[in-house]
Amino acid sequence: MIIGLIPTKLVNKYQSKQILDAYFGADSIEELILLLRNLRRKGYLDFDVRIKDEYFKWQRNKTDLKLRTDVLNHPDPFGLIYRDEHGLNARHSSVNSDTPLSDNDSIKIATALPPDLAEKYVEIKIFHIDRDELNKIAPKRKQTRPKLGEVSYKGLKIADAQVSYNGKTITMPFQEREVLRMLIEKKESLVFYGTFEQRTDLADPSNASTPREAISKLISRVRLKLKKATKQNCIHNTPQEGWTLKID
Repeated sequence: MIIGLIPTKLVNKYQSKQILDAYFGADSIEELILLLRNLRRKGYLDFDVRIKDEYFKWQRNKTDLKLRTDVLNHPDPFGLIYRDEHGLNARHSSVNSDTPLSDNDSIKIATALPPDLAEKYVEIKIFHIDRDELNKIAPKRKQTRPKLGEVSYKGLKIADAQVSYNGKTITMPFQEREVLRMLIEKKESLVFYGTFEQRTDLADPSNASTPREAISKLISRVRLKLKKATKQNCIHNTPQEGWTLKID
């Protein structure tokens, strides 16, 4: 189900399911791929699927660690293959981030990986969009919409351009409010680095050498302000993955 017309700035670029969720109503990677295949058959768009190199690096590191610590029960004494827990070892050398997956491989990988890993490591690039025709089947936007960024979580609230905790105002400029809003919307769930980095209005290269560094600086400022207001550490980092907001 289409729930919005994907903006041109996201076209021809690989995006995570989390980003595409704003435009395609799908509960899983499998459902999203099936929806896109149906739209492709009807001539609305085309798309490619890839699995990020980080997945294979992660699996190779796990294998290397096992080979070095379990020397008495060596699973691959000649080092001929890498095995991973999801049965994708045959694709370690044939798949990389520059090569789109075939239809069969995309379904194989999307269904082999657990949902959280599929959403983290599988990305989709949409292109050749017939915007006029796609616009005909996309739902029309309602004229009245809720105020932008009006979210709340355990006393923490963003309404209009104001952030507050238990009614007490916390001063935050736009970029800080937006990263906080993204964390509040997930409510104690991990928000991946890539989700923040897709926001070009937040990952400002003029403020840092990389988008991730720019986001990290924003998160750091927000963390300090929340700690002062709540008297606890609210934003927790999961290395190589992202951040989680949790208030006790």
